[in-house]
Amino acid sequence: MNDYKIELVAGEAGLTNEVKWVHMVENEEISSFLDGQEIVFTTGIGISSDEELLSLIKHNVKNGASGMVINKGPYIKRITKEMVDYCNKSGFPLFAVPWEEKMARIMKVFSFYILEEEKKKIELSSAIKNAILSSNQEVLFLPTLEKYGFKPQGNFRVALFDVVDNSKLPQIKKDLEFLLENKNLDVAITVMEDVIFILFSNFNNQIITQLNKEIEEIIHLKYKNVHYFFSIGVK
Repeated sequence: MNDYKIELVAGEAGLTNEVKWVHMVENEEISSFLDGQEIVFTTGIGISSDEELLSLIKHNVKNGASGMVINKGPYIKRITKEMVDYCNKSGFPLFAVPWEEKMARIMKVFSFYILEEEKKKIELSSAIKNAILSSNQEVLFLPTLEKYGFKPQGNFRVALFDVVDNSKLPQIKKDLEFLLENKNLDVAITVMEDVIFILFSNFNNQIITQLNKEIEEIIHLKYKNVHYFFSIGVK
């Protein structure tokens, strides 16, 4: 995004929010159509006051948006302190771009990165499954692992996460993905037979210890009554 004049003005704590897609949102009615986890864009064409813009921001947060990009110009002339304070408190990233920037181009770049990241997750998930089920057929998984930075001669570790209550598995997988994506690790994650498999490299024992601690904290905080088994392979 270095080619575009886009500035984060609030909500830095939410920069790790998951983003599934982009959506143009010019009013509260359109905001109600959000599925959740979108980056929303607005030119302000349907907004006539600071109060209306703040209300739209609040509706986007309520409807599960992951962040918002505002096109400052003839319709939105400023971002008020109240907006900044609300977004900071909510952990809702609020970006601003000048009017001369083409919003359609920025949305296209966001969409490209989202699709590429989803493609990477799907391919790595498939590679892990093939490595487990067909370990003697390296052609089924090594090219993909190498493509995304997992070198055959690298330092690898495998972790297993088994949840007793399988209904919580999809959300726990998402939480683990969030945690791992913010680490300086080459990570791949998949689910097989209700067990989460995590393959990672570029680590040391200190990272493993900290990772184990953070995973336990997330589970105890968000899933107090969930029983699980978590193990990390040792060398």
